[in-house]
Order: sequence, then C-alpha cells, then structure tokens
Amino acid sequence: MAFIVPFIPYIVGAVGAVYTAKQQANASEYRAQVDENNATLTRQQTAAEEEGKRRQMAVQMGSLRASAIETGFDANTGSLATLQAKTAGEMELDVLTSRYRGELEAIGLQQDADMGRSNAKAAMTSGYLSAFGSLASGGANYLSGSKIPEATNYGLNNSQTGEQIRGRR
Repeated sequence: MAFIVPFIPYIVGAVGAVYTAKQQANASEYRAQVDENNATLTRQQTAAEEEGKRRQMAVQMGSLRASAIETGFDANTGSLATLQAKTAGEMELDVLTSRYRGELEAIGLQQDADMGRSNAKAAMTSGYLSAFGSLASGGANYLSGSKIPEATNYGLNNSQTGEQIRGRR
C-alpha cells in the first residue's frame, strides 16, 4: 500500500485525462450526429423543393399553352414554341440551381460531421497519451530516485497505524 501512495497524483491525473477526453469525444460525436442529421434533412428539403418547382413549372407551361390555344396560335409552332422552350429551359435551370445549392449545403454539413468524428477520435487519443504520460512520469521519477512525494507528505508517517490516522487511539 505504501508503494502506491506516491503514485496517487499520477493515477488521478491519468484517470482525469481519460475522463476529460471521453467527455470531449462524446461532445464531438454528438455534434457530428447533429450535422449528419441536418445534411439528411437538407437533402430531403431540397428534393421536396425541386418537386414543388417542377409542379409549378408544369402549371406555368400548361397556362402558356392554354393562352396560346385561346388566341388561336398553334402551341407547337413558331415563336410561341420558341417562347415555351425558352421558358422551360429557364425553369429547369432554376430547379437545377436549387438542387445544386441544397447539395452544397448538405455536403458542408456532412464534412462538419466527418470533422466532428475525427475530433472525437483525436480527443480520445490525446487523453490516452496524457494518461500514459502521467503514469510514465511517475514511474520515471520513481526509477530515477527523484523526489516522489513520500507518504509523510500526505499527512502520514510510517509509524502511524490506520487507527491513529483516523484519529482513534
């Protein structure tokens, strides 16, 4: 037992380093999961927006054809056909631009999630290395004969019994 007492600060330091690293890793993992969920949600919202724009485009094109037919133009020929093709092209470009923006946002969120997971792993590695360093430092001090705190520095001396330490005589 007396052998372990000088190492208590190093052991506590090691346990603390691992505990702190685990808390940091859990926080990073949680943020990564939130970012991943947000990326999925962004993709779903983008798909719904794209579908809505395509429906709106179909309605507008139908209205354009109906207006042309009411005025007596053949909707498939001449400048009206050119206008319809141009309008359809502009609407499709708008839809594709929305999809592109949504995908870029989702990719950014996914990258944040990946970075969060990487940070979680780094936190754990750092914690284990700190714990090892604390224990190695204590061991090196002991082996080199350096000043490792003796039991007397903890309010104990080798002649005291457990009863005397607790104040019972």
